[in-house]
Amino acid sequence: MSHYTTIECEFDIDHLEEMLAALKEMFKGGVEYHKDGDALIGFQGDNRAKAKVGSPDYAPPCEVIVRKKFVGGSSNDIGFKLQPNGKFRAIVSEFDRGHHFGTPLQNKVQMDYSLAVGEKTLKAKGFSEIERIKMDDGSIKLIGNQPKVAVGTVKLKNW
Repeated sequence: MSHYTTIECEFDIDHLEEMLAALKEMFKGGVEYHKDGDALIGFQGDNRAKAKVGSPDYAPPCEVIVRKKFVGGSSNDIGFKLQPNGKFRAIVSEFDRGHHFGTPLQNKVQMDYSLAVGEKTLKAKGFSEIERIKMDDGSIKLIGNQPKVAVGTVKLKNW
């Protein structure tokens, strides 16, 4: 059995829609949300919530799950467990961390999520035509243009 490890991430329950969208983009679907959590399934079909708590084979029920058939061959489900502070913690097997969801892919999902949250925030503040600019260091800068709004109108008399 693959042993599960936890990974701190910045996904927040307040931006669940953006989190699900970023994961669906990465895994081409296969992302589920369970308000009360659901069990992760190992590569052999075993329910990881039924393993002994404290065992490296144990994984708690998770609210967000990417099912193993969408992760890759010989994979386990990947889970995201909601924490009391409103953030999610990723629950990923050592095998999948090394083969299907390592640091580069974790960073890609986090970046897609952060961009979506940033764009949503700019739109809520009245910005439109949001532009993504790739910086020399590989980061992406969001720039929003405020719409042109008429401040008032003046009625002219015909002379």
